[in-house]
Amino acid sequence: MRSPRSIVSLVALALLLLVHLRLGTLERGGPVHAELELDGGVPATLTLPGESSGGRTLGEPPPREERAPAVVLVHGFSSDRAGLSVLARSLAVAGYAVLSIDVRGHGSNRNSFTAARGRSDFLLGDVAAAVDHLRVSPWVDGQRIAVVGHSMGASAALAYGERDPGVDALVMISGGWSLSGTHRPANALFLYASGDPERIRTRAAELTARLAGVEHATPGEIYGEIEHDTAVRHVEISGADHVTIVSNSDAIAEIADWLDRSFDIQREGRAGRSDPRGAVVLLGFALLLFVLPGLGDVAGRLAASAEARPERSRAGGGAGLLLVAGGLVATLPIFAAGNPGALIPFEVGDITIPHFAVTGVMLLTLLALGGRLDRSPLSDVGAGAVAAGVVLFALYFLMTPLGVVVHRLSLTPERAAGGLALMVLLVPFALAFNLLLRRGSTLESVLLCLGGRAIVVVATLIGIAMGVIPSVVSLMLPLLSFVFVQIEILCGSIYATSRSLIPCVIVEAGWLAWIFAAVLPVRI
Repeated sequence: MRSPRSIVSLVALALLLLVHLRLGTLERGGPVHAELELDGGVPATLTLPGESSGGRTLGEPPPREERAPAVVLVHGFSSDRAGLSVLARSLAVAGYAVLSIDVRGHGSNRNSFTAARGRSDFLLGDVAAAVDHLRVSPWVDGQRIAVVGHSMGASAALAYGERDPGVDALVMISGGWSLSGTHRPANALFLYASGDPERIRTRAAELTARLAGVEHATPGEIYGEIEHDTAVRHVEISGADHVTIVSNSDAIAEIADWLDRSFDIQREGRAGRSDPRGAVVLLGFALLLFVLPGLGDVAGRLAASAEARPERSRAGGGAGLLLVAGGLVATLPIFAAGNPGALIPFEVGDITIPHFAVTGVMLLTLLALGGRLDRSPLSDVGAGAVAAGVVLFALYFLMTPLGVVVHRLSLTPERAAGGLALMVLLVPFALAFNLLLRRGSTLESVLLCLGGRAIVVVATLIGIAMGVIPSVVSLMLPLLSFVFVQIEILCGSIYATSRSLIPCVIVEAGWLAWIFAAVLPVRI
């Protein structure tokens, strides 16, 4: 007979498939939109004004007098245009044509990301390709263009606005760091979230004051004259953070209002978020949490030997937590003076992944020298690898559709090849982590492993404070923490069914490698 856990997982899987169907309908529907490739190999999505479903065919261009103002959307570091698609569709419903782009090294853009992200102008070529496309597009009013960017993309928007006097308005969302161009940016709005890091909120106020020519700029107050393209303002969005601000209804309303003012458009009512896909995606991820135990049960049955393995001794779990913590902190100085992982073609990943790898090798060495390398849960490698492969295959196809408003989760050939390399590097840490902490009863092992993952997050914050790990990683920790929870639900179920560690090790290394390969900028 099936266990209640299996029945719940099967029901959740059936509902998740229905969510996929609904999400596919919504993805194809909504405002008219089409995928493009701009000059220089910049992937883009053009979304035209209106609420009605028009599929992916642009159709005939509208008469010149009916063409809408156009907006270029530029995403932030480790994001892509899918992450801004709620904003894009909402602005389209508000009456704007929106061209969202993947900048170099991100999403499906196969141009290499450079290590010069500290320069304000290194993304100007991508933004220029978008603006140039709009200026000659028959579907938009190429004489009325605004540039909107988030985080890293906000800095790119501000830098571009300082160099192109033909841009009518700029919106910097949770970003924008310097004024270094030759032209005063036209009608600049700085938006930031109440949950943004303090340095972002402070810098928005400082740049507003500088452009306004005042010592201190009051939030919400407009300085300068919109009709003369000299307006500047900074606004805080309550109840949002660095990630959620791009789909926050209040933030979208502020952006639409600023664009309306800049283009002298009179609007009845208030614009806001107008995209139902986000709620469907949230439901999909919630259902996935109930699917994972069933997947773990399947993997455990595939990996289990003929005789059930005994429960691993709970003794040593506390010492294991101390070893994991000590190893992660002790290996940080290796990366303080140089970068041994520079050959890894992922920005930020060239520090974080080798850090895990070195820590894993060190912990395995200590276990071997101390005679504590327990090989019994590592038997049946072949069966464990097959079980892990089945799970990873299922995860890829169940999760990829849910990335339409979060981040592209399918991999380009370069990302897939890089992801396999990352997986190999992550195996030593995943192996040491599971040997040290996945012990005792299922509940005890899950609690120990969650404690170990909390230690990983704390150690990463220590590395950021030391200046070893780039500070941008702090903005990625919420995503990493959520992935850790998903991994633990799955691996806890595998362990409960089989007491085998091999599928846990491979699933953990493969899942993390996939997420890192999907979101980190590529330097190939």
